Amino acid sequence: PGIISLGDLRTDVETESNPESYVLKHRPAYQEGVLWLARTYIERENYTNALRLLKQLDQSPATFDDIRRELPVVEAYYHLKQKNYAAAIPALEKAVALQKDRLRKARYTYIIAQLLQKQGRGDVAYQKFEEVLKYKPAYEMEFSARLQMAQNAYLSGKGSPEEAMKSLERMLKDFKNIEYKDQIYYAMAQIEFQQGRRDEGIHLLKQSLANSTSNNAIKAEAYYQLATLYFESEDFVHAKLYYDSTLQVLARDDERYEPSKRLAANLKEIAANLEVIHLQDSLLRISRMSEEEKRELAFQLKKKQDEERLAAAAAAAKRVQQSARTRTIGTPASLAGTTGATRPGGASTPRSNFFAYDDRAVKRGERDFQRKWGSRPLEDNWRRSNQQSLTILGEEAEEAAAATLTDEEVSQLLKDVPQTEKQIRKAHLDIQTALYALGKLYRDKLQLNQKSIEALETLLQRYPDTQYQLDALYLLYIANKELGNTARADYYKNKIINEYPETTYARLLSDPTYVQQLLTNEKRLNNYYDETYALFTKGQYQQAYDRIEQVGAQFGSQHKLQARFELLKAMCLGNLQGKEAYIQGLKAFIGKYPETPEATRAKEILRLLGAAVARGPGQVRDTALTTPFKLEENKLHYVIVVFNGQIDLNEAKNQIADYHREFHKLDRLRLSNIYLGTQKERRPIIVIRRFKNKDEAMKYYEGVQLNRDKFLDPKQFQYELFPITQNNYREILRAKSIEGYPEFFALHYLN
Repeated sequence: PGIISLGDLRTDVETESNPESYVLKHRPAYQEGVLWLARTYIERENYTNALRLLKQLDQSPATFDDIRRELPVVEAYYHLKQKNYAAAIPALEKAVALQKDRLRKARYTYIIAQLLQKQGRGDVAYQKFEEVLKYKPAYEMEFSARLQMAQNAYLSGKGSPEEAMKSLERMLKDFKNIEYKDQIYYAMAQIEFQQGRRDEGIHLLKQSLANSTSNNAIKAEAYYQLATLYFESEDFVHAKLYYDSTLQVLARDDERYEPSKRLAANLKEIAANLEVIHLQDSLLRISRMSEEEKRELAFQLKKKQDEERLAAAAAAAKRVQQSARTRTIGTPASLAGTTGATRPGGASTPRSNFFAYDDRAVKRGERDFQRKWGSRPLEDNWRRSNQQSLTILGEEAEEAAAATLTDEEVSQLLKDVPQTEKQIRKAHLDIQTALYALGKLYRDKLQLNQKSIEALETLLQRYPDTQYQLDALYLLYIANKELGNTARADYYKNKIINEYPETTYARLLSDPTYVQQLLTNEKRLNNYYDETYALFTKGQYQQAYDRIEQVGAQFGSQHKLQARFELLKAMCLGNLQGKEAYIQGLKAFIGKYPETPEATRAKEILRLLGAAVARGPGQVRDTALTTPFKLEENKLHYVIVVFNGQIDLNEAKNQIADYHREFHKLDRLRLSNIYLGTQKERRPIIVIRRFKNKDEAMKYYEGVQLNRDKFLDPKQFQYELFPITQNNYREILRAKSIEGYPEFFALHYLN
């Protein structure tokens, strides 16, 4: 855009200060508009134009005083958006100097202090936080400033870490800071980390989370820091949990959000496998216990369950009691059931004379106790000189209680413990599978080759005859080679060649040209399939079928596209010999390749063909050669939802609209409805417009197959879904029927 000129806005003092002298009887809003335009440019990251406008306002002698006071604030924002924190500080200092309002001065000074802190200049930041207090800000800002001062005191040479902690502990005890405890604990944690006390810092971060109220910013920082600490110490189970929690409260536009999301996803399988190993090892250890030890363990589990149940009940009762007390406090005395006198001007509740509610009485009692008995730990039976006998009695009581557990209760409590040889073998197999998976995941997801080596070596040491031995040896070779451990890499390489000479791994390691041969053969196979499929799409079904018959001779009976060729063969038969041959071919294919993606597609085709057969003999064409429909993969597509019987169309459209809001929010899809059939037998159809081509429409179709319950309630609606070109859609409108289209769709789309 061109330069926005401010014009010659110079006026004398009288004109500027006297609103009556303006032509429109009010001050022109032009300068405010320019300032807001600069802000808009900053938001849109159009920094060049934003800076140009700010300079124009700054250099114009006619800029109003209130606009001039706002200029450095917007300039600071300009720098902050670009993370140029050093340049933002002078702009904010200028804003403080020009500003008249003390609360805004306090706010800008506080931001300066935060930026200084971010730069590691804790001593200067301390001084700025002190300045904030001089402006007498609102309590929340005053509290935050004092909190930061305590945290930065020793950095500025004004105190030691111990003194800073004592200052924060005093803040914890101040009743005004009850809702800010999470922030205080978080600040205390940072001091502990700066002193190298990791465990103490982690404990305080957890205290911060335990005392969290509504401050999601502090909660996000605590979760993220805990996740990072656990990840760095390779405690991946806890790291995964804390990254998950971080994502619940961290702003999506925070630069740490996407890395946290990736780490949480990468750690998901790792954490799951670690938990499998821990669980199965624990269960196997229990399975090796004597019957007496198992019974004792069952008793301890029962005891823990009872304690947790009691604790939960007590917590629930406490919540109810607190809720009742809150209601009573907020209710006039007469309504609360009290008989206390009401003073003029408002209701009052009589003070309880119970001694524990009187702080002075409690402290007096503590002093009297200490004079008589001294300082004693809080424990039961503190007056007894011989507590050992009580301990022995307690142990005997527990043993007696354990003996009262029935065999059924013990079995129920230990139901997951493997008992039979088969169950024990399965537990060991689960551990092997998890260790092997960890060996792959550490390398693939986290690029931690050393952790991968540790997991795989543990697998081979614990289970020398594991079914994963060959794969584990190859992964150990790769990981050691990438780490530069040449001797270990050669050890695993030779072990594979000597012990598994006929395997692909051995050939890869002993023949450098073997990889190239594999790639060449794979490329030939892919090209052969593409050429065969191209013949099929052109309607040259016999030529495609003949090529499929030659696959075994050219590429052998074992190759990765075997299932694809077989499915294509069944589709060729369908076009050459009719529907019955097609159905038989698909059934044979599913029986031969039951657990493949191609089998899933074959079942879908069979389902559609079955629906077509159900319409009765003579109503379905035997081959696709006589169909009026044409395959136009790159033309505009719709998706039609064909219902079986009369339905509530509005409800169906509402459910589809909800599905679009969740899965296709940005696709701007439109819904309409039509009816096919005769006036007596009208069949409702919903049309979803529009998709650029076949691929886009099929993506939508496949998404619905994965989320059918979210698309339309299966209890309310029975339906079929078909992507369809605009021209083929016109054909079904002309015929007032979808007759023949399911078969066409099965042949040309589900392949």
